[in-house]
Amino acid sequence: WTTTFTAAEGANTVSVRQTDAAGNVSAASTLNFTLDTSAPVPTVGINAIGGDDALSPADAVQTHTGITGSVSDAREGDVVKVLVNGQTFSGTVDALGNYSVSVATADLIADSGSTLEVVLMASDAAGNTQMASANRAYAVDITVPTVQSIVLDKSALKVGESATVTISFSEKVKAFDLSDLTADNATLSNLATADGGLTWTRHTHAHSRHRRHQQRGPSAGQLHRPVGQ
Repeated sequence: WTTTFTAAEGANTVSVRQTDAAGNVSAASTLNFTLDTSAPVPTVGINAIGGDDALSPADAVQTHTGITGSVSDAREGDVVKVLVNGQTFSGTVDALGNYSVSVATADLIADSGSTLEVVLMASDAAGNTQMASANRAYAVDITVPTVQSIVLDKSALKVGESATVTISFSEKVKAFDLSDLTADNATLSNLATADGGLTWTRHTHAHSRHRRHQQRGPSAGQLHRPVGQ
C-alpha cells in the first residue's frame, strides 16, 4: 500500500493500523519525525587580533597568530575560515561555540588593507546550512622607534642648577619612564610628554661640575613600544 500526506513544519507522527477480512484491527504502528526546512541564522564574532588589534615587533617574530572568536546558531564541527592576504586558513567550531584558527603572521603583516574576514558555514541537525561572515581591521607597526635627538636647553650647568632635556623619538612611544634614563652627577625628574609620546621632556638637576647625560636606547636593549601597539 502507498499513500501521501503533507507534513507540517516541526514534529510529525504517522500512525498505521491494519484491518483484516474478519474485521480484526491491529495495534497502531507509529513513525515520528521532525520537518525542518528553516536554515540557521548564524553570527560570527572576532576577538581582538593579537590581543589589541595591533601587530608589534614582538608579534612579528611569531610564525603564527591565533585568530579566535565565537559564533551563534552553529554546531560543533562547523567549518570556520579566515581569509587574509589572499590566503585561506581553516578551523572548526568547538562544543562551546568558540573557534581558534592559526594564521601565518607574515600574511597578516602583508595584507594591504590590514583587514581579515572570518567566514562560517553553519549547519543544523536537519542538514540545513547558512553562511555568515565578519571582518576585523588591525594595525601593523613592526618598526622599532629610535631616538632622533636629545637637546639640553642650557649649554652648561653649575652645581645646583637645573635644565630641561628634550628627547625626540621617530614615532610616539609609551611605557617610557625615568627608569629608562640615566644621568651621571645629576637627578632626573618630571618626565612628561605633551604630544602623545613623540617628544618627551625632563628636568635635570646637576650635583657636581662634571655632568653627563646618557640615554639608554636600542643598543642597550631598551626598546619602547609605539602607542597603539
